[in-house]
Amino acid sequence: MYSISRLIHSKHNAVIQIFHDLNGSHKTPFQALNAATKEQRLWIEAGQSNVRILIDDQIMTSLHAEHWAFEEYKLLPKCHCCAKILNEDVLTNKVDNHLFCSQICADKSYYSLYDRLDDQEEVEFR
Repeated sequence: MYSISRLIHSKHNAVIQIFHDLNGSHKTPFQALNAATKEQRLWIEAGQSNVRILIDDQIMTSLHAEHWAFEEYKLLPKCHCCAKILNEDVLTNKVDNHLFCSQICADKSYYSLYDRLDDQEEVEFR
């Protein structure tokens, strides 16, 4: 999860900072970046000049921030079945060690693997 905040940085002056936060209100880096961009625009409209985006203690252009969001998204843990971003509640099944977002996804994977193993055994007996 991610949070954003307005701050006056000692080195970079007015910045909107995006940072990792377990209790953050933004689930994806894309949501955080969109919120930061909106906050940046609002702060500029209120009279603050030269407001920048700060991520991992680096000032980023719009293009670099988008690249960061894509790379950050790739690193997030996702459900093995549906690719939904995982939160604290993760499940596994008895057949493999993958992580799932719900019992439905865990069961779907379990039955898929079970069916494949069953098909392989049928081929071996012929």
